[in-house]
Amino acid sequence: MAENPENKEDKPDLFSPSGEALGYISLEQARVLAIRHARDNTDFYGPRYSGINLVLEVISQEDGEEYYDIRLSFRPAGRFRGEPGVEQFVIDKLGNIEYRQMLDEPTELDLPETEQESPVSQPPPTPPQPTVTAPTDAPATGPEPATPTITPPLTPESQASTMCQTFYRPTDPQAEQQFRAWMRENPRGYVFNHFGGTNPRYNCLHRLPCRGLNRANAGVRKICCTSRTSVEHRIAELREPGGWEECGLGCCGQYTSSTPG
Repeated sequence: MAENPENKEDKPDLFSPSGEALGYISLEQARVLAIRHARDNTDFYGPRYSGINLVLEVISQEDGEEYYDIRLSFRPAGRFRGEPGVEQFVIDKLGNIEYRQMLDEPTELDLPETEQESPVSQPPPTPPQPTVTAPTDAPATGPEPATPTITPPLTPESQASTMCQTFYRPTDPQAEQQFRAWMRENPRGYVFNHFGGTNPRYNCLHRLPCRGLNRANAGVRKICCTSRTSVEHRIAELREPGGWEECGLGCCGQYTSSTPG
């Protein structure tokens, strides 16, 4: 059967003369490309981390129509007391790195010993107050009756907003220190990473302790609560149904789908 020259010209070559595949790379190949590029180009991290051995790990990946979105955590190798940084790679399907940016730098944790070294200030002693005796001819007066204060009952939504705490570095420079203190005080608390956007994978609910919650950096909004019911009420105020996920490592207990139906 004879070949049609017109059809042959329309079809791109899928293999090189040596037999190697041409064209699109897979998501697995994009992960390897991101790690290899980060390892070979440490000047991107600045003088503090340039030229040193770094531990790189893929923490999220997304396969779009035209691009792969790869996010890596990075930290110095060895004994590093802190939370890793995060960087993002956008790679097209042909293996070209279109974009690279640093989302968070590594943050060192405050050690409990440092906190214990600071002396606890004691309040100054209260000086004795002189005793004032009322004149005997002064008429006796009783205390005025207190006016009762009526507090309206809290709805479940308002209770959620009251019970949950939000830590976000762009609006509070002390957010990271306060967030780490909250985790120490609530070792079984819930933490919702609120990235925003439309991808539910980046808006994830964790329960401490969870190795998937590998960033204490408050550059991403952290919504923290000790109650599962309260944190879900708070999430419902921020996200549409199906707009968030539970941690895939099972730290939240029995899986409850956040998607409708």
